[in-house]
Amino acid sequence: VPMARTVIRGLNETMKIYNDIIKYYGVPTKVVIETAKELGDFKETKTPPAKHFDEVKKLYENLEKQNKENKINSKNLEEWNEVQRYLVENKRKIELYVRQNGECMITGNKIDLNNLVNYQIDHILPRGFGDNSMNNLMLIEGAINNKKNNRVPLEYIKADNPGIYQSFVKRVEYLYNIKMISFQKRETLLLENQEEVIGFIQRNLVDTRYIIKEFSAILRAYNKYNNYDTKIRMLQGSYNSIYRNALNFRKNREVGDQHHAHDAGIIIIVDKCLETLYPNYSSGNEFNAKRYSDILNNFITEDKEVKYGNNSNAFFRKLYIKAFGNDYRENNSFVSELKQKVPLLSWKIEKKSSGELFNATIYGQDTVKFSDANLKAYAKKINYNFETENYLKELYQEYGEKDVKKELIELFGKPLDIIGVNDDKKIFSSVNSVAVDFYKLTINKGTKKEKKKHFAVHIPKAIVQNGVINEAQYIDLVKRHYNYLELFDKNGELITGAFKFRMYKNEMYYDTERNELHRFNIGSITNKKLEIKRLNIYSYNDVYDLVEEMKLNFKKENKFIEQKVFNEFIEEIIIFYTSKGYQIDFMNNYLIETYKKAEKINIFSLFETIAKALLDSKNIMNVLKINGRNKPTIDNVKLPDTEYIKIASSSLGIRFIKQDNKKPIIVGRHKKIKKTQFTWQV
Repeated sequence: VPMARTVIRGLNETMKIYNDIIKYYGVPTKVVIETAKELGDFKETKTPPAKHFDEVKKLYENLEKQNKENKINSKNLEEWNEVQRYLVENKRKIELYVRQNGECMITGNKIDLNNLVNYQIDHILPRGFGDNSMNNLMLIEGAINNKKNNRVPLEYIKADNPGIYQSFVKRVEYLYNIKMISFQKRETLLLENQEEVIGFIQRNLVDTRYIIKEFSAILRAYNKYNNYDTKIRMLQGSYNSIYRNALNFRKNREVGDQHHAHDAGIIIIVDKCLETLYPNYSSGNEFNAKRYSDILNNFITEDKEVKYGNNSNAFFRKLYIKAFGNDYRENNSFVSELKQKVPLLSWKIEKKSSGELFNATIYGQDTVKFSDANLKAYAKKINYNFETENYLKELYQEYGEKDVKKELIELFGKPLDIIGVNDDKKIFSSVNSVAVDFYKLTINKGTKKEKKKHFAVHIPKAIVQNGVINEAQYIDLVKRHYNYLELFDKNGELITGAFKFRMYKNEMYYDTERNELHRFNIGSITNKKLEIKRLNIYSYNDVYDLVEEMKLNFKKENKFIEQKVFNEFIEEIIIFYTSKGYQIDFMNNYLIETYKKAEKINIFSLFETIAKALLDSKNIMNVLKINGRNKPTIDNVKLPDTEYIKIASSSLGIRFIKQDNKKPIIVGRHKKIKKTQFTWQV
């Protein structure tokens, strides 16, 4: 069967991980696979989502435009100035309000923004079938929601309010035609009864979980071929929020990447809990949507056997005790272990030398544009000190526009000239590199000035053909762009013995002096800058112990604070944590940038953001940057003996533990690479 390349790649990578699990830990007795949500969030484009305020505003503007073009006079829709007042405290309700043209989805009555408490967000598909994305949510009158219960909209309308049937269908079709709702949401809104729901969800399982479906089939065949007695479970991820709430797991995607590992752990817990109470709930190795739905309904309705009432948290906590034999809050519980550990890290290393060689933007010499960093670098080069926002205008007035642009082009177009792709008519805005070569050399050997010096050389994709680096162009870059003359012997040959290793994007980079680990991200050959990325991953307790500490030390009467008191509050927090030894000089600007558009700021979310910043401040690695001589360096004047080591790991990634001084130490399936052989191959 023909498969897309992305599907094949996904299957290959997953099987590598499965084989490494068997290699290091043995054959598993069970594999629990979290399936994708059947109805993902609706996105009209493939571009990354904007901040919520901007996204809703664009939706509103598009809605007004569509209403005007379709000659619809929507009296139910309030002016934007009125709508935005409610957006901070009612994000989802207001987005649904806009997507529904200011109307209750079922009745079509005007939604009263002043009384949003009287409206409820309801699931279109009943619990167990749909998820919590916009595709499965609607905003309706509270009284209607109480009458509707678990029925789909048309099922309720036909039985209790048949007079609005035609207007409801017409409303759904209009919202779909103007792209306020997706095709899938239109389909779910127009389902007639529970039987259609079952058919719909089974069809969508095939469409939206293709890789998972193929992987489970391959896994079964692989286990059978190798005589592995491994059970395979496929669990729907739509209701992880229920389980997280029951186990006191808060999920914030903006605070690290560890939530992915926590979700995996929670799915394992759910599988054991459900199988304890409902043996063979998953009908062998196949996912049974109807059976799973019946079980999930026990979280919100009284169960005759267990009788935990309609409290879903209490139900699941009791189920956890029955399955694991202890309370989830006990120190030795599986949940406590999850919260204490820092998860494994694994990224795909990018070694591809083909693809886009430059930024797609090409500027003519008369219209060339430069980044703020480029302009400041140029100003520094000519010893021009500026503080105003009009520095470019001032430069033009003092030196002349043509002279300034000529100097900028010479300064930042140089690497392009060296590799023979630039000319006097145009300049590319950036150059894409495939890797960076690191060298370490002893200079002035045997003298009082003897010292170790580090060198870093970018390898632009433009000098790589069929995986082979062009020697002449590489050497030209080392000599003419970086001015690393120390890397050449008396005969003008490159001293490859000084070569340490080649770093690709997403490879691990280790500082032996501070015992810190970061992820490499290439940087810019044009500006001679290297770049690293924070690992951005912590244990759950790392974050929320700090949050609890802040809640105790900085009590606020209200859940939200106004923007006008934000700066004073942050200043108070910075003073407090500076006194405790945190390095947080950067934190004020970071937080202001994060929250500058918010009229009101949720205190708890603010505490989470601050906790992440505090954890980052304790795990700062020596950032690679240009030194005073305009050369890239990884030297650190305070830590001259630091060694920077490349880390290789299995597909399972890297785990770390903490020393007594709170510094992370990597452990597990990895090896340190201090030096490799130089090669012209990439």
